Amino acid sequence: DVSQNVHLISLITNNNPLNSLDVSNNIELNVFSCEENQLTAIDISKNINLKYANVNYNSLTTLDTSKNIELTDLTCGDNLIAALDLATNTKLLRLFCARNPISELDVTKNINLEQLVFGDTQISSLDLSKNLKLKLLWCSKNLITELDLSNNSLLESLLCADNNLTSLDLTNNKNLREFNCDYNPICYVNLKNGNNTSIVNYSSSNTPNLSCIFVDNVAYSVSNWINVDNTSNFVTTQAECDAY
Repeated sequence: DVSQNVHLISLITNNNPLNSLDVSNNIELNVFSCEENQLTAIDISKNINLKYANVNYNSLTTLDTSKNIELTDLTCGDNLIAALDLATNTKLLRLFCARNPISELDVTKNINLEQLVFGDTQISSLDLSKNLKLKLLWCSKNLITELDLSNNSLLESLLCADNNLTSLDLTNNKNLREFNCDYNPICYVNLKNGNNTSIVNYSSSNTPNLSCIFVDNVAYSVSNWINVDNTSNFVTTQAECDAY
């Protein structure tokens, strides 16, 4: 019975048939993981020292992290969570909430966020203007129509396939190493960031509206970026694009 151990610092109960778990007495808990159980609810409001929480692969419909102000890592993917209020989690570095029926996500208070993964949700818009430390953004299989990443100069990985994006301006993202915008109705991509040679994984396949991709050097992109539709062309200027 974990409730009797009030000085417990770490609790990992992954891959069990648990349908209930009481951690209200474990107020010194730093690390908590109950991945792949059968939980429909979990109360972590008393775990105010919690830094790492993983509740992946359960049947949670809600998750209250308002009292967990020390939280740096939150993994809550593959649940039934419809909303997340992260306003008090200002120390959050990594957030994984993929495959939940979430329609809105506010991360404007999470200014220390470095990794954000929320693929396969119902999110249509996202404000990342305050997330200046963001390095990884995986938001594939959503309903996103627009992504303003001009303030995210540290961004290294952008996976935004299967959305409703029509344009992407990545000229300020000089640290980009990985990019995927497959299966979007996108018609404009500007990757002229002055550092295209750092992009080691590139893909813009199944984007029939994308005729021109603006890059630093056409020859380099043709030689190194292979996941490109035959209808897309690498260009450096608008004049080159107009010629197609």
